[in-house]
Amino acid sequence: MGYLTEKGIVPMLSRSRLRFFVFEQIGEKQWKLILTPLYAELFDSKLSDIITGQTSSWLQSRSGGTKLIIFDKLQAKDILRIEQFISDYKQFILLGKSCSIEPLFGNELDSIIALDYDFCNQRWGIRTNVGELKYQAKFKKDISSADTLSVKMSKALPRLPELTIRKSLRLTYVPTYTSRKYDLARYLTQTIAERLYNENPVLPTDMIVHPQLLKRIPKFRDLKIEEKIKMWEELYQNNGVLLGDSISGCDVVIIDDIYQSGVTLWSYARLLKSLGAASVHALVCEKTWSDHDNR
Repeated sequence: MGYLTEKGIVPMLSRSRLRFFVFEQIGEKQWKLILTPLYAELFDSKLSDIITGQTSSWLQSRSGGTKLIIFDKLQAKDILRIEQFISDYKQFILLGKSCSIEPLFGNELDSIIALDYDFCNQRWGIRTNVGELKYQAKFKKDISSADTLSVKMSKALPRLPELTIRKSLRLTYVPTYTSRKYDLARYLTQTIAERLYNENPVLPTDMIVHPQLLKRIPKFRDLKIEEKIKMWEELYQNNGVLLGDSISGCDVVIIDDIYQSGVTLWSYARLLKSLGAASVHALVCEKTWSDHDNR
């Protein structure tokens, strides 16, 4: 479930997946679509051209738990697009602030999508397909797995709520102090940018904003959530990060491999908003089952 607020489309209870829907033909030319309010709003946002020209509009159920629309006519390509919409959001996880960081942040991130959870069954250590790809790409440095993730993330990026693909799009990744030649988040950002540009020539060739971390930071595993936030704030306030380009007026998407409590992403988004970003979104490979870091 979820709801629409003045801040945009917000998932309820920090995460949402398309669990319930109905899409079926009910007459020779009519189709019925039933979605929860969150996904009805997303449908309007992402497939507005299908809604345009229909004689009916969304009707809300008495309970308010679902919305219904009847399509008088649908072309074959539109049916496929609706089926793809459903297939995507059955897989992707829409994320918001978890209870562990809810009081500590505002509207720094406009929308967040994870491709999947890290584990199907955490107790038995059974990874999802995405979780296995991320493990191989990050810890085994398997480029083939990283490239597969890049393809999946490139297809997921246009599904970010509140995001429109346009000239102002910029991609970035969380600042890291490292001299390593291979960093998964940076590699994904670079390959996603290449794919996006090939599919959307209107986008700038230099859409990546490279952050440079100028000061070393302590190991995250030794810090609690509040300590992490304070560390990032002090770092950003003391010019500890240098962005390669201006992001004023831009729509920025942060690419990362994992979302746990979200502290790092929300803190970076706060910096980006303070520097004039029109909107900030996050696209990550996997969401952990836990919403806490070290508590």
